[in-house]
Amino acid sequence: MRLLPSVVCLLASLLLTGCLGGSDGPGRKYGKVSGTVSFKGQPVKEGEVNYLSSDTGGAAHATIKDGKFDVSGDVIIGKYAVSVTPPGPGAPEPGKTPKPAEAADIPEKYRDFKTSGLTAEVKEGSNPHEFKLE
Repeated sequence: MRLLPSVVCLLASLLLTGCLGGSDGPGRKYGKVSGTVSFKGQPVKEGEVNYLSSDTGGAAHATIKDGKFDVSGDVIIGKYAVSVTPPGPGAPEPGKTPKPAEAADIPEKYRDFKTSGLTAEVKEGSNPHEFKLE
């Protein structure tokens, strides 16, 4: 039974190494991602833009504010499926009922990676992306 604490510590350290980027491997490259999202020519007021790569396992997320977004942090280079979702309802004001998310300017089809039809490629350096929802 004295071996159990040592085994637990070893497993925990291996898990932490993987979570902190130990599995990235040498040579992994990154880019910066920002851009705009519009619906019928008008900036999307609020929402979320989500990137997911089945090739690299990479994912990224950013908040849309007045049609613009900027992913904080580096994104693994590669090809991504993109979805655009409404914002969460947020915390209600004290004594008030929470309001549902304003989602009128984000059609349902764009909210899922499989149906959005939106894609993006992330390369090294700056990557400005423009998503025009119809």
